[in-house]
Amino acid sequence: MVGSTSNPILTPSNLIFFGNSLTLPSDLPPPTRHNPTWASPQGIIFSTLSALLLAAHLTAIVVTYRNRNVTVIKRGSWKSLVLILVGLVWVGVAPLLYLGDMSAAVCGVQPFILNVGFGIVFANLGAKTWRVYRVSRSHISRAHNDGTTALNVFMRRTSDLQ
Repeated sequence: MVGSTSNPILTPSNLIFFGNSLTLPSDLPPPTRHNPTWASPQGIIFSTLSALLLAAHLTAIVVTYRNRNVTVIKRGSWKSLVLILVGLVWVGVAPLLYLGDMSAAVCGVQPFILNVGFGIVFANLGAKTWRVYRVSRSHISRAHNDGTTALNVFMRRTSDLQ
């Protein structure tokens, strides 16, 4: 049955063809594998590169956590940096899900992993951008408390540089 909840993946055995026929047409091309297997040369290269990227991201998480008291990492908010790296780990796992045979569970998990990883990374990048905006905005508003205009503040700061 097409659309059956017990087998949501379409196979030639559950397709209905022209004229409500259940028999495979004679001109139907044979099924082909579109994703590389784990043992194929492409699969080995693909999984090796993904594993190297995952190892790099996990190493960066450890290095960031261990050096969280270093000034550069403190200024970058180490928790946010680690969350960005965690999102990159999620995104790095996604290519591995495209290797080998596909099942209904794997097909459902693939977009979930990609979307969660993307969301974690870009939510933290957005938060960091907002933080920089708020900090720079607070400095500008403090400079204007004496009633000066933005042009006066700019002119004063550029004249101080000379």
